[in-house]
Amino acid sequence: MKVKHGIFIITALLILGAIVFFINQSPKPEENKSVPPQVQRTSAPVIKEEVEGLPEATTTPLPQATKTRSILGALPQEGLKGLRFLNTPNGEWKEKYEEELRRFQDPESQIELTLQESGIQTFPNKTAIYIEKVLVIIRHPNGKEDSFNALVNSTTGKVIQTFNFVKRDDIPRRGEEKQGLTPTGVIRNTP
Repeated sequence: MKVKHGIFIITALLILGAIVFFINQSPKPEENKSVPPQVQRTSAPVIKEEVEGLPEATTTPLPQATKTRSILGALPQEGLKGLRFLNTPNGEWKEKYEEELRRFQDPESQIELTLQESGIQTFPNKTAIYIEKVLVIIRHPNGKEDSFNALVNSTTGKVIQTFNFVKRDDIPRRGEEKQGLTPTGVIRNTP
């Protein structure tokens, strides 16, 4: 009987201790105010800001269509003036990127690039680069179509990141067989 009471008391104390521990670990509202805003952010907000007075490193004027850019990453307190830009916008980035894409495609493939957004990618060391977000659609001669989004360097036309890749597979219609391997490894041919 004494053993049961002892186990009950130990279990109750452990549960009570765990509750007190978790209550002390949760942030208090007054503590959040003292934390700098950079630490509070879990993801970088996208800020639409008119780009006026570009940094001295950029000597080429921006085309009218790209004067409004989204800010990707944390913006320093000084704003855009506190950033050191590592590149300058180049009007030929689209041609350079398309040329890079064609290297890996069938020559008869059609490539469609659609500019979705122009942006500025910021980094913690107060540097930034101009980027372009594009939708890429590749139409193959056999009728297949692939698409994806890409972040492209505004100067070099090189890919920074790709995402949302959609590859459409050949799905045979009912009654048709798809050419490929059988479970035994033999190539089957469709008539």
